Formats: sequence, C-alpha cells, structure tokens
Amino acid sequence: MYALLALVAAGAALGKALTSSGTKRVFVSYDHDQDCRYRDLLRAWDRNEKFDFEWELASPIVAVNSNAAGVIKTSLTKKLKNSEYLLVVVGPETRDSEWIDWELNRAMREDVNLKIAAIKVNARYHLPAAIRKKNIPYRIGFTLDNVKAVLEEARALH
Repeated sequence: MYALLALVAAGAALGKALTSSGTKRVFVSYDHDQDCRYRDLLRAWDRNEKFDFEWELASPIVAVNSNAAGVIKTSLTKKLKNSEYLLVVVGPETRDSEWIDWELNRAMREDVNLKIAAIKVNARYHLPAAIRKKNIPYRIGFTLDNVKAVLEEARALH
C-alpha cells in the first residue's frame, strides 16, 4: 500500500502523516498551476484499495526565497522527514520550479535521505537537474502502474 503523505506544489501543499503499518509514506511534489489535475487523479486512486492516499489541504503561496518561506520550509521538512519516498510529478514547468528544486535537494540531504522517483507526464517535459545528476528512476506517463513501478525502482536502488 502507498500512502500519500504530502502532495506539495509550487503554490500548494497537501499532506497528512499516516500511521498504518505496511504503508509506504510518499511525499509528492508537483507544480500546482500546471499539474493539479494529477492531484485529482491521486484523489480518484484513493478509492482503489491497492493504492491508499490521505491528505489535508494547506496553501503556502509564497516565493521560495521570501521571508515567509522559512516557516513553510520548516513544515515541509517535517513532512519530508516523516516520509519514505519523494515522488516528483514532472510537468511543463517542473524543471524551473524553485519549490520543487528545494524539495528535491532537501529530500537528498542526509538528515532526510528519501527514496526519490519521478513521473514525466509527457516525454517532452524536462527532468529537474537534481534528478538527472543523481540518475533517479523515472517513468513516462502518469498511470497508477507507472507510479507503483517507479516507487519500487526507487526502493530497490536505495
């Protein structure tokens, strides 16, 4: 089972820590302006007993380098530390998102050290530099099977 610990975007955060045993805790990063339909797909998959999600809504709509971002970064760091995986939804603006870049780099730091995977919603969209440099597994096509498979690949590599 997979539990959606956090859906985090440049502009929106969704998240709730889950405690059910055997459930993988996944922090999902995406661009809210361009890729919120994938959040909706995750909600639809929530009804599938083979893929379990839970979340609550919050909205940190600030620049990653603003004064207000410090509180949001602290909160996101706690959610990252309570996760096992970071799944990046790669859409048209992902490569240029400062928030997604921050989340990726934070997830790679030793005190967080998440298993990282990515889903390119379209083959023409570009992976963020951190994913390319670290040779992080990714799949093309946002399907339930691809999400499950790429998370398993990340687990095997970690």
